[in-house]
Amino acid sequence: MNPLHFTLKKISIWHNAYLKKHSQHEQSHHEEASPSSYTDEWHDLNWHEEQSHHYSCLFRGGVLLSYTLGFLAVVFAVIPISGILREETIHHYGFLFVLLELVAIALIIAIYISGMSNKDNGSGRVLFQNWRGNWQRHRTHSEILRYQDAIVWLKPDNVIRKYHIPDVVLNASIPSAETMLRRLQVILAEQQAYNAQKKSEYHFVQHRLHTIAKWSFILTLVCCLAHFFVHSAALSALSAILPALGSCCHGIASTAEYEKLALQCHQTKLLLDNFAQGLVVNEQRLLTDEAALRKEVKQFLEIVLDDRDKWYIFTSSSKLPL
Repeated sequence: MNPLHFTLKKISIWHNAYLKKHSQHEQSHHEEASPSSYTDEWHDLNWHEEQSHHYSCLFRGGVLLSYTLGFLAVVFAVIPISGILREETIHHYGFLFVLLELVAIALIIAIYISGMSNKDNGSGRVLFQNWRGNWQRHRTHSEILRYQDAIVWLKPDNVIRKYHIPDVVLNASIPSAETMLRRLQVILAEQQAYNAQKKSEYHFVQHRLHTIAKWSFILTLVCCLAHFFVHSAALSALSAILPALGSCCHGIASTAEYEKLALQCHQTKLLLDNFAQGLVVNEQRLLTDEAALRKEVKQFLEIVLDDRDKWYIFTSSSKLPL
């Protein structure tokens, strides 16, 4: 057997054995309940969208800033010991790098404590604000309110039970069949545009982060090989700083799940495009056949709510780094 394969298999076996031994105990003590989306008061769509945007910015900004500060902490630690600066400069100003490193680490801890949830998965005013949980909760409320007409028109029991939709939402006026069709066409066009835009954004960010990480590790290899021919303090510093930069980009990409979200938006866009084609072909029939229209509305709800459920799963695996 290939020695590399043998080593990797042994590591995997040890890893799996460790997981089996400790996972049951850890699950009973550290299992995190999913954020409650349904006990708080419901407001209008715009209010929940504003709250969703607010907490998503806090959470995503926290992820970006935490990884960036981690990279800067490495830079501040490497520069004084790399030999780039003269000993006299280090003697007089070396404490500044130590101070900057401590500030970076303190900020990472502050971001983590501010954005995480408490033991009850609740939210605090300054600490334990549960950024991700509040983002998921308000995003879910927004999705339900965005499709309120369709939900009120169909009254699907499985959707009402699953999302614990309150009577205040269900008691809205029931639209006519023609109004429902026109409303469906408007929402469909909005969701097609939204998913197309988000797919491009996520793909762009993922590609840039991957490119920076790839070249960081390639340049690290070049610096290490250059040590055989050139002895330079700058090469020593870059040999430590560049891998930190690559790890920073990789951490951001994996935590934010840009690649998975881009693929999800692409798949949802394809489903919506196919649905839109059928809606155009059958438009005249749907104006007179309410049963057929109900079937189309139900199919649309299944597509968009399944998209919401997948998004919830992806974002649930993302945590603020520490």
